[in-house]
Amino acid sequence: MGRVMQEYRLAVCEDDELVRREICRLCEEILTEERIKHIIYPYASAEELWETMTEGELQLRLLILDIEMDGMSGMELAKRLRTEENRISIIFVTGSEEYLKTGYRVQPIDYLMKPIDKERFRHALKTDWKLNQVPETVMIQSKGKTTWIKLSEILYAESENHIVTIHLVSQREEVLYTSLKEVEKVLPTYNFARSHNSFLVNLEYVETVTRSKVCLKGGQVVPTGRMYYKEFQNALVWYMNR
Repeated sequence: MGRVMQEYRLAVCEDDELVRREICRLCEEILTEERIKHIIYPYASAEELWETMTEGELQLRLLILDIEMDGMSGMELAKRLRTEENRISIIFVTGSEEYLKTGYRVQPIDYLMKPIDKERFRHALKTDWKLNQVPETVMIQSKGKTTWIKLSEILYAESENHIVTIHLVSQREEVLYTSLKEVEKVLPTYNFARSHNSFLVNLEYVETVTRSKVCLKGGQVVPTGRMYYKEFQNALVWYMNR
């Protein structure tokens, strides 16, 4: 199996250990609540982060930078990245309004004052995720075959005898020789949920849910498993209220 979308990889760069831990904790809490798969990398200095990015082995998607740090500042790191035309997303964190005007010259997603307001932080993370990280298409590989599918085209996936059938809005089907568990790893958890051990549903197309079935827009019906009913309902409520 393969995919275009990877985990949301964030770096938190803050030289105060207690503050760094708190920012990481908030990130973990918010992204878990938002059902976004993620990995958070803490850094104690901008020099260390710069070295990691220069090596190119770690594909980061967002930097959360303290502006004022010993050695290279977060602002200096941001300017260096922009000078090299690196468009990685940046959120600034600071205890001073002094850099507010100059901070926006490097086009950050947001500029957060300490102590960080959780809901404003949530808004900043979600804004970046929706604008820059959410994929439109996933790549699925099975037995030497590579299939590209638009997420918005998927109604549901059905598994039977080690074969997964992807049912599309266009009423076409894509047949994959793999497991539903592997397909589930590829699809974003904020958009897809299991209604049954053998069915994975695109929440965008759910019309009604009962303890025995899920009715989709367009008339399709898939079963609801007893063990999956509550979790599926919770996923749908979260999706509708996001």
